[in-house]
Amino acid sequence: MPFTRRGPLPLLAAPFARSQDLANLFPQLEANSRAQLRPLGFLDPHWKKVDAWKKQARPELLRLLRYNPPALPLSGAVESTEQRDGFRVERVRISATREHSIPGRVLIPAVQRKGRPGLIAIH
Repeated sequence: MPFTRRGPLPLLAAPFARSQDLANLFPQLEANSRAQLRPLGFLDPHWKKVDAWKKQARPELLRLLRYNPPALPLSGAVESTEQRDGFRVERVRISATREHSIPGRVLIPAVQRKGRPGLIAIH
């Protein structure tokens, strides 16, 4: 049975609401926020028009979102081979970046015929 609320939410008891044990950090957070420069923050009074702000902010946004690791020479390795009924499965790993490689499987038919296409399946 789902919980349903009946009536208004209870108010905090007065002694708890006025307690000095719970600090209000809003002034410190506000001061910290004001101390940090945000030249592309749209709330900065410098920006009068949205189009001018977009012109400046968009390239910076794209720069920050870009993942552009240095290219590696194309290389790959066969990690294992498994013979099955009518075909062979080769588990391969292709280098992408220094930190990341792409796993894959190559299925090779036992009887190969010229002119038959290959198939790449990407989920």
